[in-house]
Amino acid sequence: MHSAVTKCSFILFQFDLNAVLLDSTTVYIFLAVVYSGILTSFLTLPAFEKPIDSLSDLYVASQERGYLLGLLADSSQEYLFKFAESGIYADLWRTVTKKNYERNLDESLKRMMNREPFTYTGDDVTLIMGSAVYGLSKFHIAKETFYPQPFGIALRSGSPYKETFSRVLMRLQESGMINKWIKDVLENAATSQAAGSTSDSSEDELPRLSLLHLQSALILYGGGVVLALLVFVGEVVAKACQGEESQSED
Repeated sequence: MHSAVTKCSFILFQFDLNAVLLDSTTVYIFLAVVYSGILTSFLTLPAFEKPIDSLSDLYVASQERGYLLGLLADSSQEYLFKFAESGIYADLWRTVTKKNYERNLDESLKRMMNREPFTYTGDDVTLIMGSAVYGLSKFHIAKETFYPQPFGIALRSGSPYKETFSRVLMRLQESGMINKWIKDVLENAATSQAAGSTSDSSEDELPRLSLLHLQSALILYGGGVVLALLVFVGEVVAKACQGEESQSED
């Protein structure tokens, strides 16, 4: 009789151990699959597209990803592309439709903020100063420049101030004051943009992985632990009861 009780207790203990091991293994596999699946989906999501750093890149992007060459009507940029007879300028002009035109830089930047496949061509200073209002980090300015344009101040023919203006502008350019003013304006715009931004994440930002994404797996794991604990307690109680019965029979 004692050997039968011992054998029965051993079978119960073996069943309890197998249940705990099976439950733990199932939970571990479930956690690994859920976490790796969520992580893989976030990592495979193209958070950043290939940057456009030249007119050739823009033409390829217009063919493959539907990007538009942003233009202002009757601007020098439109003239450059419109009257080109060959080359990359003519290739890009053949892609231009009514959707390529905007009224000003601000409207173009808003289209980019809405994640439209849109670009804008203009002088780099205007682009930098305009995009700084919304945050320079939200835009990509191409590294390669084209069609350099000199700027100046128009005066009436024969104006006595022409030489004075030319001399002063040359001194400002050579002293680096113009670049310093541009830098100061950009820094002030960046500071104002940072001060006005809130700590809340914007809707276009990717959510960060947290325990919230694994709550279902953790709930299952907790249920498995509780179930295993109940089985273990039941086995201990059953073993104790069987031990008392065997002693009374002896």
